Amino acid sequence: VCARVCARVCACMGVCRAVQVPCESGQYTKGGECCEVCPPGEGVVRRCGANQTVCAQCLDSETYSETYSHTDTCIPCTMCTGLMRMQTPCTDSNNAICVCDYNYYLNEVSGRCEPCTVCPAGQGVLAHCEHNHDTVCEECIDDTYSDRDSSLDPCLPCTICDEGIEVELSACTPVSDSFCHNPLLPSYTSPTFPLDLSSPSFTDIFPPDSSSSPSPGGESTTAQTSPHFIRPGFNENLIPIYCSILAAVVVGLVAYIVFKSREIGYEHISSYHTDRRIYHTDRSSYHTDKSNTDRSSYHTDRSSYHTERSSYHTDRSSYHTDRSSYHTDRTRDKAGRMIHVCRQWVSGWRRERE
Repeated sequence: VCARVCARVCACMGVCRAVQVPCESGQYTKGGECCEVCPPGEGVVRRCGANQTVCAQCLDSETYSETYSHTDTCIPCTMCTGLMRMQTPCTDSNNAICVCDYNYYLNEVSGRCEPCTVCPAGQGVLAHCEHNHDTVCEECIDDTYSDRDSSLDPCLPCTICDEGIEVELSACTPVSDSFCHNPLLPSYTSPTFPLDLSSPSFTDIFPPDSSSSPSPGGESTTAQTSPHFIRPGFNENLIPIYCSILAAVVVGLVAYIVFKSREIGYEHISSYHTDRRIYHTDRSSYHTDKSNTDRSSYHTDRSSYHTERSSYHTDRSSYHTDRSSYHTDRTRDKAGRMIHVCRQWVSGWRRERE
């Protein structure tokens, strides 16, 4: 009880000091008020001193502020230039994150972006090059190979020839794949010189006719068919044929489009005439209904008008009758009053004479 009384007395006398709440910024204004801090995304425009701290929003993609502070202003965003690319854009509360461009990585020793390593033939890519580490290559072993320089391709498995069908002509090495051959399939080799059917060497090798030559014993052998070759000008003769077929297809397509367009036009015209007939039918029906309705309405309104007019005249005659009765009664009242005044005057005159 004594403590309460003392507290009230101190409050009334103004000698008690208020207990201060812990200040986050640790700085106070001249008036003793705790200085406010600017949150992330806002920077200090005017520091705390005589007045309270003034904060302002940082400009997105231009300035940023990442911490709570009562002194720091908005900081300009980092610009990614040269061999750097932007991984994360700058916001009002976070700075931009720049990393090395594609096909480059950051060398921790030199601190620069350097080109990614290309794995040579015989080695494959174990780990692709990223912005923070170089390409990791591995030797192609255990029936794998890599026949080109690459920074993307791993070691590829060697081809396995089908047992009993294909023959392995060359084994798989770290720099080349195995080569399999199927002896049952024909092999073709393209000539490296132009064929001349009229040359003697060609006719000597391939006789033009299919006649059989006699065997040493006098018996003839079975005729063998000579190979057929396409003349060089045969493909050129096909070009006019292809052009004619293409022209016929184009003409047919154009004719079909014209026919369909005319058919659609006829359908539109017939639909237009049908709609026009329906319009005129509806219009005539409308005028017919309107004329009948208007005439009946006109006669009804006219009869109502005459009825109201007769009622008006009846009321007017009643009004005049009532008015004449009123004036008659008024005249009678005036005459009665005059007679009453005269009687009073006569009676008064008589009393004065007596």
